[in-house]
Amino acid sequence: MQSKLTITFSRCWENEILIPGLTELVEKQGNPAPYITIPVAVAFTLLAVGIYIAHYTRFGRTVYAIGGNEGRNEQSARLMGLPVNRTKMLVYTFNGFCSALAGLALSLFVYSGHGLYASGFELEVIASVVMGGTMLTGGSGYVFGTLFGVNGPWGHTGSDPVHRLASAHGDPDRDRLADLHFHRRANAFSQPQGRA
Repeated sequence: MQSKLTITFSRCWENEILIPGLTELVEKQGNPAPYITIPVAVAFTLLAVGIYIAHYTRFGRTVYAIGGNEGRNEQSARLMGLPVNRTKMLVYTFNGFCSALAGLALSLFVYSGHGLYASGFELEVIASVVMGGTMLTGGSGYVFGTLFGVNGPWGHTGSDPVHRLASAHGDPDRDRLADLHFHRRANAFSQPQGRA
């Protein structure tokens, strides 16, 4: 039994936003109107905010100044008088906000929540950021490049979470498919592993 709040959020999350300018053109050809969903709009809004913060604010320049060079840049930033501790705390806070938003999006997508649904996604997320051009040590990279790391042309077979969720969105059996996938993945991680 779902609560009224869960049903309300789920219905809001599934609303379709028509793409202006393309609707008339596509409907003339007899195809359904193109649309994006609210999670896609939220993701692109968050991407735009991230790009603006990283490249056009003092905070973003401080983040770049702290990262890289095996920790020596952090010491240099302290000597320049930059607020290193406050910046690190704000970076972790923003990371927590983004993680919570991703968890909310995933739970609204599968209509339930479980701690093991997204286990293993960490590696895919880190790989997408690295493929987008950001160094693991920090100090260089672009937020916009991460978008290409997620949706790059280098052999995604549809097994990564972005393609999996996007391809299942239009499927009438979406809930069943998503639940089967996540329960199977959760069961694989909950089985005791033997010693090699």
